[in-house]
Amino acid sequence: PDVGLSFASRQVFRRPLLRSVPNIVNLHDGLLPAYAGLSATSFSLYEGRAESGFTYHHMAEAVDAGPILLQGSVPVAPTDALRDVIDRKRALAGESLPRVLDLVAAGSRGTPQRGRGSYFSEGHTLALIRVEEPASLASAELESRIRAFGAVRLPTSTGPLWVTSARRDPGFLLPEVETADVRLYVDRVAGMPALVHRGARALRSMR
Repeated sequence: PDVGLSFASRQVFRRPLLRSVPNIVNLHDGLLPAYAGLSATSFSLYEGRAESGFTYHHMAEAVDAGPILLQGSVPVAPTDALRDVIDRKRALAGESLPRVLDLVAAGSRGTPQRGRGSYFSEGHTLALIRVEEPASLASAELESRIRAFGAVRLPTSTGPLWVTSARRDPGFLLPEVETADVRLYVDRVAGMPALVHRGARALRSMR
């Protein structure tokens, strides 16, 4: 093959593979050199950026360090959830792929990355989504993490839960989370409403 494409791969490509194909292009979900590594979309939301982008680049041995072929971005509204931004970026990246292939076919080697970037590892993500002491954080911080990463693991009044949505107004029998300033009420956990989860958990404990 003349061209290899990498999409959403967590595998690090080593020298033998990189040398086996003349051109290997990666689609990275951040505007390199910023947001190299993992969860670029989440970290751009967490940092409150007004836009979130992607980068097509030639792959190099260093992670997310190859020359840039094409970049694009979408606006981010304060009400956008993680999935909203990901879907818009994927749509624009798909529309941009023919242009990327044209550049490769024309022999473009891309533009070297310049300036100071940032890198986020799995450890950076876990440090934000696994919250052991929510009472040490402001409620706005927890809400920001839920929005940016889609879910955070919180100790609640019914035990540890992967929380995907929480609100400030009380709800009947909803699990509670004490933060540094207010009490939050969990209305959704991973994959289901919190009340459904609580009911299923109660039934299991009765068996």
